[in-house]
Amino acid sequence: MNQPAAFEHVIHHTLRTRYSPRAFDGKPLARGCLRQLLEAARRAPSCFNAQPWRFIVAERQHSEAFKKMLDGLVPFNQSWAKNASALIITVAQQHFSHNGKPNPHAWHDVGLAMGALTAQAQSMGISLHQMAGIDNERIRQAYGIDEGYQVVTAIAVGYVGDGAQLPPELRAKEGGPRPRLPQRQLVFAGEWGHPARLDGEAEIEELLSFWFGELDEHGLADAAHSAKWWKKDPAFDQLLRERFGALHVQVLAGGRDAWLRSARGCLAQVIVLDQLSRNMYRDTPEMYAADARAVAVASQAIAMQLDLSLATAERVFLYMPFMHAEDLPAQERCVTLMSELAQSVDESIRTRVENNVTFAQKHRDIVRDWGRFPHRNAILGRPSSVEEEAFLKQPGSSF
Repeated sequence: MNQPAAFEHVIHHTLRTRYSPRAFDGKPLARGCLRQLLEAARRAPSCFNAQPWRFIVAERQHSEAFKKMLDGLVPFNQSWAKNASALIITVAQQHFSHNGKPNPHAWHDVGLAMGALTAQAQSMGISLHQMAGIDNERIRQAYGIDEGYQVVTAIAVGYVGDGAQLPPELRAKEGGPRPRLPQRQLVFAGEWGHPARLDGEAEIEELLSFWFGELDEHGLADAAHSAKWWKKDPAFDQLLRERFGALHVQVLAGGRDAWLRSARGCLAQVIVLDQLSRNMYRDTPEMYAADARAVAVASQAIAMQLDLSLATAERVFLYMPFMHAEDLPAQERCVTLMSELAQSVDESIRTRVENNVTFAQKHRDIVRDWGRFPHRNAILGRPSSVEEEAFLKQPGSSF
């Protein structure tokens, strides 16, 4: 039931597929698995190698021990954590053992240990849900936790169950969105609050800023920029050749493949391969020469869920290579992607976004009927059939 998450950059599959379910199937963990998870936590880094983490564990098959820990959770968490395979309480040692001084990094280090445990669990097909909703004092008394140690969190461990079996209020949480703040609100450089621009990003942002301008609150471009996209303008084509001609050559040669590690980098590649090619080499075979690569880049971005972090207009252009492909499955995919995008936006702009669905359907229908775009035949030196020549005389036969 987990919703797709949006990623700005490519990360490891183990981290990309992680989520925190509340639906567990109650099956015991395979023998030895819990020890593997705890070993991953044991090997985490810590300040002065103090290893301030401590863990209290309770396995579901040991019913009394499991109930004892379950009772230390707030009632809301008890309602679903009761189906976990195991529960863990994390505890932080508040002072360094070697000198008795306060350890201000203890909670940080417990977090590092849990990060290692979480990654190990995900790699083994085991899921976790971490909780702050616990009765710290009750847990302290129930387990006789020593002075100098502080309860931090509780963790439900197990295998994902059927979310449809959850109560309605939990079902909504299980299938709800999993938003994260964008990196520009989290990562700064130069001064506080100033978004960092890391090495290699300036070129990407220059291109995207030129193409889209400043997007509005709905992620749409202004009329001045969008008007340039769809009309034949020799002066604009020449401007693109002068400003981005060298970049186009470098992208085609593989010199910007590092861009494929980020959503905006993939988008920039698609703009170069799919859009700039059409403007810079208008009415020549080269305008279509990079289409297959544009489809590959867009497909990779979607597979990594990078498209979901982009703004509305940006997603339209990332999906555009499928609309330009002389391939029916790609065309069908474009219709699906554009339709899903239209359904995801605010109703106030839905009609504008749905225009892309209409164009996707028209492109799809031509490829479905002819197996290709007949209007490209003359440019590509392909002979047209009598039927295609008749079709090309009709309105809407060319794009």
